[in-house]
Amino acid sequence: MTCHSYVKGNFTEPWIKHSEEVLNVFNECFTDIIPLLSSRLNLSTDSAETIVRLSIVLHDLGKTLNVYQLRCTKLTCNESNYYGHEILGAFMVNRLLDRLVNLPCFKGSEVNEYRHLIILSVMMHHHAMRDLNDWWVRRINMVTLLDKLGSWMSELNTSELRICDECINDIIRILQLALGTQCSNYRDNINKIIKDLSNELVWGNPVNLIRDLNDWFINAKGSLIYNRSQLLILGPLVVSDNEAANRSRGSGNKRSLISYELSLRCKH
Repeated sequence: MTCHSYVKGNFTEPWIKHSEEVLNVFNECFTDIIPLLSSRLNLSTDSAETIVRLSIVLHDLGKTLNVYQLRCTKLTCNESNYYGHEILGAFMVNRLLDRLVNLPCFKGSEVNEYRHLIILSVMMHHHAMRDLNDWWVRRINMVTLLDKLGSWMSELNTSELRICDECINDIIRILQLALGTQCSNYRDNINKIIKDLSNELVWGNPVNLIRDLNDWFINAKGSLIYNRSQLLILGPLVVSDNEAANRSRGSGNKRSLISYELSLRCKH
C-alpha cells in the first residue's frame, strides 16, 4: 500500500509527492517571506527558514495515521474521509518537536521558542479563510469542533491512531528534506525519532492541546508581530497546498480565487 494524501476513484496521490510539491510551490512563490519573518521576530535566517519549512512539509502529517490510510483503501474516499487530520496532525507535530529540539543540531535554535507558529499553521491550514479572532478568541465553532472530535476519537481503537507503517519512511524523507544540511549528520537519530513517535504516540486528549494553543494565541494576540507572523506563514502554506493539489489532481480539484490569483506570481 502507498502512503497517500488523496484518493479518488482510480487516482491516488502519494503523501510524499504532495508534501514535496507543496514545498516546491512554496520555493517557487514565497521564499521572500523568510527574511521578512526573520526580521519581524528577530530570528536568524536559518531559524526562520526551518520554522517555515517544517510548517510546509508537516501540514498533512495527520493523514499518515492508520485511521485515514486504511479507510481510504476500503471506502470510496473523499475529503470528508480526512476529517480532523489537521487537528490530530498538530498534536503529532507538537510531540515530534518535543523530540527534534533535543537533537544537537537544534542546540541554541530559536525554533522551539516559536514552535506554536508551526503547530498553528498545521492546525489551521484548512481554516485560514476564517478570521483568527473568530476562530481563537471568540471560540466560534471551537466548541462544536471539540465535541465532534472528542466523540469521533472515542470510537477509534488504539491501532487506528498510530502512524501507518507505509508512511514512516516517507515522513523521515520529508523531514530530512525540510531540515537540509542542518541535521544531515543526525539522520539515524531522526529515523529513530519517527519510529519512536509511531510506537509511543500517547494521545492523552488532543482537546487539551487545542485549548493550550488557544490560550497562547490570546496572550500573543496582544503582540501584533506574533499575529501577523502567523499569517505570514499560513497564507503561503494555504496557497502552496491548494496550488500543489490543483497541479496533481487537475481541474476537478477545488481551487479558491484567492489561491489562484496568488499562485500567478509563481515561477513555472
